[in-house]
Amino acid sequence: MCLFLSELNKMEVWSTRIGNTYLESYTYKKVYVVTGDQFGDWAGHKLIVARALYGLRSSGLCWWERFPRVLLEMGLIPSKAENDIWILPKGDHYEYITCYVEKLKDHYKFNVTGPISDHLGANFE
Repeated sequence: MCLFLSELNKMEVWSTRIGNTYLESYTYKKVYVVTGDQFGDWAGHKLIVARALYGLRSSGLCWWERFPRVLLEMGLIPSKAENDIWILPKGDHYEYITCYVEKLKDHYKFNVTGPISDHLGANFE
């Protein structure tokens, strides 16, 4: 929806990919690992995992529970029409953030930020 509106209004669209997405959220499940020989004197110890990790079934949910709180803290308002569109009033105009995870700088490490070139396999050139 945002891409369609931006094209109609000849607006610039930027894209950002967040690095280590799941590691930015905490797991609420009790997860631990038993260390191997590569940990030397710590081999055989149990370590508690506090961050959500790729591969855990609950990691996606942990991310989606934390992410809206961060956007709300930044002053963005969720769209009533679409859960994945967030609006930031800027005086005489609005800025929009749309989310797709396969959003910020103070909270997440961005890998790639700039004018959009592709999204979900679609080339924008």
